[in-house]
Amino acid sequence: MQPTARMIATALRLMPDVSPTESKGSVRDLELFGETMLPHVQERAMNPKDRAAAYIALSKQLDQQYARRRSLEWKIHLAIWTLLVAAGYALLTYAPTISRVGLVVALAIMVFVHLVWAVKIHTGQFRDQQLSIVHREKAESILQNDLDNVGAATIDASKSREQWARMPDWLEIVFASYWWWLGAEVGTTVLMAVAVFGLAVSAAPRATTDQVSALQQELALTRTELTQLKTRVETTEARIAQMQQVPLSAPIVPGRPATRK
Repeated sequence: MQPTARMIATALRLMPDVSPTESKGSVRDLELFGETMLPHVQERAMNPKDRAAAYIALSKQLDQQYARRRSLEWKIHLAIWTLLVAAGYALLTYAPTISRVGLVVALAIMVFVHLVWAVKIHTGQFRDQQLSIVHREKAESILQNDLDNVGAATIDASKSREQWARMPDWLEIVFASYWWWLGAEVGTTVLMAVAVFGLAVSAAPRATTDQVSALQQELALTRTELTQLKTRVETTEARIAQMQQVPLSAPIVPGRPATRK
């Protein structure tokens, strides 16, 4: 049997007042959420070695669960950022015609979903990490009570070395807020979304200087043609008016001059 399974079996044997159904439920809760069963166990019957081993097994399980959540978290972060980079590249390369309002709505939805997801997965990470630390400290406390003076001094020395590895107190106080980490993750998404929108605006089709000059020349030519056409119309109208003032005595025959009265 594995160490964790052996600890669970030992705990179940020491629970005479718990029904089989309740025992299965406790085991399931222990495996899924990393919650300790030891408050339901008659700890008096467990020797310090078994209790320390149980706490160590639970601490390891929660630490592995924390590592898996952390790995999933960064995979999702990279996927979202890669999608935004791909969108920006497509806008620069193909310059499609898209609605700015629709683009803003899509980017806002992406940022909001990323924010909610980050908060939810961080909640699970905090729980796993804190419970792992709690179980580890309980195991250390049991070992501390059973060790002799030389062993106790060794543990104290390790704790002092752990204190040396810490950041300065003022730095921990400044960056202790959870909002720093959340802002770094979601803030990156916000900045990239703004950059994508800026690329969409800059990549929109615009009239170049050559195109404007060509249109201006075409407009000038059209105006000239319109002026000439207006002159021809006025000349034709004048001739028609002049011909209407002089009546003809006979119909006009091609090749023969008209006879006037």
